[in-house]
Amino acid sequence: MKKTVKFLYKETDIVFGKYDIMFPQTEDNKNTVVEFDGDVELKDYFSQFVNWLTKIGFNEIEIIEQIRRYCNYQDEISSSSTKRV
Repeated sequence: MKKTVKFLYKETDIVFGKYDIMFPQTEDNKNTVVEFDGDVELKDYFSQFVNWLTKIGFNEIEIIEQIRRYCNYQDEISSSSTKRV
């Protein structure tokens, strides 16, 4: 069985298009995807996740500081999502 992991970030903005006169009606879509083989070690999942976070706009210092908060039990990591789409 082949495993594949995909992190996807979708951003949609309404902008003035070529033929929009009074109101913006054209969608500008941005998709940021990181996809990798799922048959890897846990550390590779973390590396790919951090890679994806930097691609969607978080800076490395912010990510490292948050990881430290988790490691020092200052913030809690939950296995359940707080918001589902």
